[in-house]
Amino acid sequence: MGSCGSSHVKPNRTGKKIIRKPRPWKHPQPITRSQLMQLREEFWDTAPHYGGKKEIWDAIRAAAEADLGLAQVIVDSAGIIAQNTDMTVCYDESGTKYELPNKHSHFLYFDLDNESLEIMPSTSVPEGRNGGKIKYFGESAGKLHLIEENVLRPTLLNVFELEKDYSKWFVKYVVDLDDLTHLFPLMLINEPESLDVIGYQFDVLCFIDGEKEGKTILVLSLPEKMISYDIKSMSIKELLKVPLEELHLSMEGFLVYNYKWYHAYKHIETLALV
Repeated sequence: MGSCGSSHVKPNRTGKKIIRKPRPWKHPQPITRSQLMQLREEFWDTAPHYGGKKEIWDAIRAAAEADLGLAQVIVDSAGIIAQNTDMTVCYDESGTKYELPNKHSHFLYFDLDNESLEIMPSTSVPEGRNGGKIKYFGESAGKLHLIEENVLRPTLLNVFELEKDYSKWFVKYVVDLDDLTHLFPLMLINEPESLDVIGYQFDVLCFIDGEKEGKTILVLSLPEKMISYDIKSMSIKELLKVPLEELHLSMEGFLVYNYKWYHAYKHIETLALV
């Protein structure tokens, strides 16, 4: 098995020595870390030669390396519109598919105490199957949450919460948004001729887990408007309307909006100078 690890002694602020346990890095195939990095470089260097725009590959690389700001600048300057909320797959106007290998799509976190980069556990979706699209990833009430779209029912959302020790994700809520499609029919994507429902248009901008306050809220981005939805009381509040100039038509003729969870930022109103 290819593996590598290291341990060293480092004094902390009190002057005491901390002996770190070795943290071996493993791979199912016999391969070293340097070989893996070389394979990744080869992938990024050669991928554009097999098809697609170099700008899109550059944007995907930036996103895979957690530089979402650079990725957004690249796609904006190139006039590229991502039609897919899956951060590992997208298509351009010619139908070319851009997909990252599995080794590029791990969740990582930085352990401040040990000053080390660690791999986070995956959700309960079995490996080798098509997992649900990630609709949201963020913090609420001091806890980390991830919301996935159900594979078989896109309007059914699984809200995962991460254990504080990073040991596993567990399903905290299951939210069914099907009733919202009757109130907001623009959420539906219909086949032009048969009018059969072939998809849904909505995204989660923010998740607020207010168990103590008795309110657990999803902020949803829909075509033409944004709403808050209390998943316990099932109450709805319209927050704002999206100007038509913020929308555009996709290649298939569907109304498309651009607001995703990574475009939204939480803030607290205050009179204090910050």
